[in-house]
Amino acid sequence: MEMDQGDFEGLSFQELMACEKDFLRRWIADPAIIKMPNGESFIEVQDRAWNAIEDIIMRPETALVVSHNFTIAAILCKIKGVDLSQFRSACVETASKTIVRFTNGVAKIDLFNDRSHLGDDDL
Repeated sequence: MEMDQGDFEGLSFQELMACEKDFLRRWIADPAIIKMPNGESFIEVQDRAWNAIEDIIMRPETALVVSHNFTIAAILCKIKGVDLSQFRSACVETASKTIVRFTNGVAKIDLFNDRSHLGDDDL
């Protein structure tokens, strides 16, 4: 599940900039702590997503996890040890592949934001 954007759900970034510019500036400065009105903070997204990842890695089988960008970025920030204020470094493009391997509870990113499967026209 993507970040619960509360009152901002369904609004475009341009719409938010027009009516909530001050809030967006605060959120961009500290996305981990600043909570969407009637929604989630980024740390809440990360905690929720990481709980799901911990459940998955406890299983013996290989798993394919598909999600939305904020959720993926939150998980990758946790794996990379990157503060959520730097989440843009962990964002992936639509339809890209990122492969994370867990061995003895330690995560290693084997492939990040790969789009080669989409063909040259889409790169």
